[in-house]
Amino acid sequence: MIKEPSVPGHARSVRRYVLIVEKDTLQGHLLKVSLQDAGWVVRLADGPQEALRFCEHDLFDVAIINYHYPGGVNGFVLAEHFRRQYHLPSLMITASRYTELTTCGAFTANQDLLFKPYRLFECSRRLERLIDNVPLLCEHQLGVGI
Repeated sequence: MIKEPSVPGHARSVRRYVLIVEKDTLQGHLLKVSLQDAGWVVRLADGPQEALRFCEHDLFDVAIINYHYPGGVNGFVLAEHFRRQYHLPSLMITASRYTELTTCGAFTANQDLLFKPYRLFECSRRLERLIDNVPLLCEHQLGVGI
């Protein structure tokens, strides 16, 4: 279990804790292994319900969220819940077209978007910047933050 707190403004340990929410088992596993190799401590959830259970018991620095899930829940809904309930910044990863996302809402300063295919270096860089609370512009600005 991951129990180390993530307190904004305080010095963090070298280890960074990330929650990955990915429905595709292979992609989730590849991302998990790649981030672990890069020094991250990773917890992998196969969907929103499991991710929410993990958040009840563990503390994370950042979350990586897939956009599409079965059952009508999308990544924006989950990211907003993470932001409000757990103050957890998130990086949404999607293969969706930009035009599909424009009606989904605006990003806040602690959210970002990365389109598939992506490079691990870019993913890791964005996670670090989210943790450091440096506002990022999305690849395409989808709206003004709240």
